[in-house]
Amino acid sequence: MFSENDKISKRQLFRLLFIDFLGGSSLLIPTYLAGVAGTWGILCILTGSALGLLYTIGVIKLYEKSRTERFYGKTVARLCFLVGIISLGLFLYLVHILSSLMNTYLEDIPYWVFFGCTIILSIYTLTGNLECRAREYEILFWIILVPLVIMMLLALRDVKPIYLLPQNVFQPTGFFVGTGFVFLFYLPMGYLIFEGRFINCGIKEWKKTVLHSLIFSALFLIGTYVILLGCFGRGSLIHMKYPIVTLMSTVNIEGLFFQRLDALMLFVWFFSLFSMLGLTLRFSVQFLKKTKALFGIALLVVCLSGCANTELEKKEFPMLMAVEEEKDGMIAFNYAFAKANFPAFGTGSNFSAARESFEETVAGRIDVNHLKVFVMGTRLLNDKEQMADMLETLSREESYPRNAYICASNDIESLMDVSLDNELGNYLVTYMDEHVEHIVTLGDLLNSYQNGKTGIQIPDMEVEHKIIVFETYYDFSWGSE
Repeated sequence: MFSENDKISKRQLFRLLFIDFLGGSSLLIPTYLAGVAGTWGILCILTGSALGLLYTIGVIKLYEKSRTERFYGKTVARLCFLVGIISLGLFLYLVHILSSLMNTYLEDIPYWVFFGCTIILSIYTLTGNLECRAREYEILFWIILVPLVIMMLLALRDVKPIYLLPQNVFQPTGFFVGTGFVFLFYLPMGYLIFEGRFINCGIKEWKKTVLHSLIFSALFLIGTYVILLGCFGRGSLIHMKYPIVTLMSTVNIEGLFFQRLDALMLFVWFFSLFSMLGLTLRFSVQFLKKTKALFGIALLVVCLSGCANTELEKKEFPMLMAVEEEKDGMIAFNYAFAKANFPAFGTGSNFSAARESFEETVAGRIDVNHLKVFVMGTRLLNDKEQMADMLETLSREESYPRNAYICASNDIESLMDVSLDNELGNYLVTYMDEHVEHIVTLGDLLNSYQNGKTGIQIPDMEVEHKIIVFETYYDFSWGSE
């Protein structure tokens, strides 16, 4: 039996602080640091974390002082009101991040539905106290951490040491801005002033626990940034919205069942962000007591705005995408769906136009989350301008799985004559796993383009007597730019 004394243990405190820090920091810090500091972002994390530790020590000392002295006057009241306003702003921002993340994978459901439902669930958490939240995340700690660590370890095999070398000159402005951004994620440690009385141990003990938790969080963040930088390179990382989630989609585990591990791993950021949501909302309500009615009305309006009915569309799931440049310079585009192989090609002046032309012939809405193979014609590969346009589009949209296999072909239309019992995309994945020594993915191609336009060898597919074979590689390079 658990005691109900409205207190939390040191272990629960350690796990709560780590999970609160994990959600926002792992989602937002890597992309920002890649943009302002590049490889030097590791130094930004170390410096920002050191400042965060000093700040936390100051917060704990302030808590100790508040226990021995009584504070009166309007200054403290105004400070609490300011904390409430900041907490409310942080709460709404985190709701936006979580809603945006969920909407990325469930596009049929409007963003405002996620926004409203997240707020409703957050309000429900107010019915429980800190002890209740601590018990829940004491259990969830290992459920969140173990799969995440396993995925990060699997991603280590894709780390390219050259991406970890300094790609840019050290810039003091970028360093200070990056350090400040990292430090912002330690500001919620200020809540310890108000939570200290709920910790079931002496100040010295929970002070040590807090510092250990923050050091562990900082080391985990450094490891995350190193892996992301090593897998994607700075050029790709700065274009990604949530690179840690994208990383999950690049990890390949044998077996066709595990194709989109990023969608499977969303629970990590759902629970970690939701933990921080409950905390910020609690302090928003606690310090904005005089504005409870207005606060409640605002939340109700936001919630109702997202409750409009939405009809789920009929979907089509392409397993293979084929793009080629025709002799007249037009781009030809096609998807092979699970229920059938190639329909007629769509054409356009560039990748986007050709895709749009093709999609107009499809009755249902196209969902590319299950795409497994991307076939590119050799004429397209030789046209560097069209290739750059296509890759810019693919990197900007981030909807195509980065672990989709890619291959070259000088006669894509011959694929339409291949008769298979299995769907073409599944067949090619299985065949390439067994017969192609060097697999290349869409993520590899995007990384080579965004990190200096380096060359890459792409498996070359040929159709001989209606049989698919891979014997050579197509040496793709951007030439002298």
